[in-house]
Amino acid sequence: MKAWSRIIGVMALVSSVPVGAQTLAEKFSDTDWPKQTQIDTAPFLTVFDQVFPLASADDQGSPDPELLLCDLSEEQQWQAVGLTPAGIDSINPASHMPEASAGLTSKARSIEVRSSAAGCARFQAPEYLNNTPDAEKAYFSTRHLQQPVYIRVHFETGTRKKSRPTRSDNTVVIQHVATGIQDHPWAVRTWRQYKVSGPYSMQMTITSLSFENADGQADYESVALSRSYDKQGELMPSTTVHLHWQNNDVRFMRGWSSFMVYSYRDGKRHGLNFSGVNMAEGSFQYDCFADDKPLDYYRIINDYDCASVQAEEFSQEGVFRSSSLTKQAAQAEAESAIAAIDDDPAAAAIAGECVKAYAAARVCQQIPSDPFGIARGVCTSGVKKKFGGSDCKLPL
Repeated sequence: MKAWSRIIGVMALVSSVPVGAQTLAEKFSDTDWPKQTQIDTAPFLTVFDQVFPLASADDQGSPDPELLLCDLSEEQQWQAVGLTPAGIDSINPASHMPEASAGLTSKARSIEVRSSAAGCARFQAPEYLNNTPDAEKAYFSTRHLQQPVYIRVHFETGTRKKSRPTRSDNTVVIQHVATGIQDHPWAVRTWRQYKVSGPYSMQMTITSLSFENADGQADYESVALSRSYDKQGELMPSTTVHLHWQNNDVRFMRGWSSFMVYSYRDGKRHGLNFSGVNMAEGSFQYDCFADDKPLDYYRIINDYDCASVQAEEFSQEGVFRSSSLTKQAAQAEAESAIAAIDDDPAAAAIAGECVKAYAAARVCQQIPSDPFGIARGVCTSGVKKKFGGSDCKLPL
């Protein structure tokens, strides 16, 4: 679960980056949940709407008045919910940034833990306090505590980088809620607000709901949904769906946002991954990975899985090549095409931009079409927005 926390944060940050002059928020409706074919999310979305009724950054939630304030020392409270120094490091917003290599810092400020009588008794049990891993405690999981829970914490995080280190003020509200879904009866409801200063100054609020399977018999161990809001409280184009499952002792994770898909096997990229379009370079990052390495040529299987094939099979239907090979071919084709234009005296002046524009357009056309054509649509829209006024004589 901690790995997903990091991935969710990265996806939320990347989703706000402009594509050319057009942001993804201008391309897609902010309220749309990601379109995908792997799981029917309807019952999970229904519960999400119920537990986040305001559908806004202000949807913190409040404790049930019947819940008890658990009789724990402050140190025991941090330990009981899994926010030991190591537990806080795992959710440090800076943990995925390059400067994290200098070391992470954390400082606990305040905590409030409420639950039912049975829940408080569980928090106090030495076996739970001392033997349960941080990642399986109440901040992160309902696995060992399927009782109503309300946790409110305030902590500071950062890095040890000497020059302009990243600092973050974090306020988080956690609730364990019953869902009424048979295979996933309990979920962790999370409201998180990060106020980050340093090289990546920003403020973001995330509302998320992570459904967990109780008996290991469901197809998915967890199903997580999240929405992110900016400093002004506006919904960001980073609404996400994440799945976590296991097959023959191999762990799989897959996540979608409005325009991205990430696939992992045992912590390494495996399967189709689309992580955006770089209009400055006229390139995209849509690749089939096997154990973290992109395949040169591949065939797509079941929408999100893929398998390596020989280069000779590239001309066959359903066979694609890596994004780097596609970019090289598109640039060569663009340079050849622009060289053929000899009847326009202004061709030399626009040749450079025209090559970029044409190559970028060809890259878009060669993106493998996902089930809903979203990746290709993002790319094409970005090319037309950026290069539409370049006066290029070649078709975009």
